[in-house]
Amino acid sequence: MINKYRNISHNLKKLFLLIVLASVSTLVSSASLSSFKPSFNSIENTDVRKEVFFNYLLPAIYQKNEEIIALRKSILNNELNAFELDELATKYRLKKPATIEDLLTVIDILPPSLV
Repeated sequence: MINKYRNISHNLKKLFLLIVLASVSTLVSSASLSSFKPSFNSIENTDVRKEVFFNYLLPAIYQKNEEIIALRKSILNNELNAFELDELATKYRLKKPATIEDLLTVIDILPPSLV
């Protein structure tokens, strides 16, 4: 019976940490990585530590994906000159001259779950 209550207490603590984590993650979603860095070593529960780490990276992932979307729009709208397109081909290790289709194939967002 005592073990049952210990398990319930332990699970409630986990749940509380996850709720706090979700709240903090929502509040700092627009903050940069350098402005809020959790103390990962102080988190004993591995599942909670993974969740905290993922939520720590999430704002940077969204920001980078927004930059990639803007770059793709620039490519699609012919807003880049030949030199800029060549620079992108070099950056993404494509054979020159790279076509717009080649660039759009490699310049794409990543779902946060894959990062």
